[in-house]
Amino acid sequence: PFYIQPDTTTPSIVVTIDGGDILDGEYISSEPVIHIELTDESLVPITDPNSVMIYLNDELIPSDTSIITYQFSTTNPKVVVDFTPTFADGEYLMKVLWRDAEGNIVDSSGVEKFFLVSNETKILQVYNYPNPTSGETNFTFKLTQIPEEIRIKIFTIAGRLVKELKYTSSDLKFDFNKLYWDGKDEDGDILGNGVYLYKIIMKDGSKSEEVTQKLAIVK
Repeated sequence: PFYIQPDTTTPSIVVTIDGGDILDGEYISSEPVIHIELTDESLVPITDPNSVMIYLNDELIPSDTSIITYQFSTTNPKVVVDFTPTFADGEYLMKVLWRDAEGNIVDSSGVEKFFLVSNETKILQVYNYPNPTSGETNFTFKLTQIPEEIRIKIFTIAGRLVKELKYTSSDLKFDFNKLYWDGKDEDGDILGNGVYLYKIIMKDGSKSEEVTQKLAIVK
């Protein structure tokens, strides 16, 4: 007599956008690389392109399109998919479903990602924290696209420039950004108590946008 144990392993899937995970409602690139890895501990190989199904706003993306590539392997991850769409401005809901080696859908709820796309470069939700601060603070904001340059200028309430911070596109990322400032002026001295103004200036090609806010230093 002998006993055959059924395959009880459940495949799993990981979805990343431009190399990372995103929170619902984040801005992403209009030409992202959406990377999908299907892992299955079963010894049965997976060779069907339809083992990974991508829905965009409830519409199934055909597996034979040129913007989807597949790699199959006998080791994990068993299937690697790269989805490289070009998005227009708007809101998108992406849902990824996957099948096991026998063709059965593993999880009917799938993995969902809700994101926003804007081809116009904008700076949104500018603030700093902590505020008031004893000196150190973080300037935070959202970007719909990555601009060429961001400058942060800190002024006294009388309008005297005490510090300027400069960042290029390599320092920035889509959606949420957090930029640290140690609370020191151009000479390396810690600023005294008081209210200061800071201006965030975004430049991208011929477009320039400025946002001015207040911060307080209390020791």
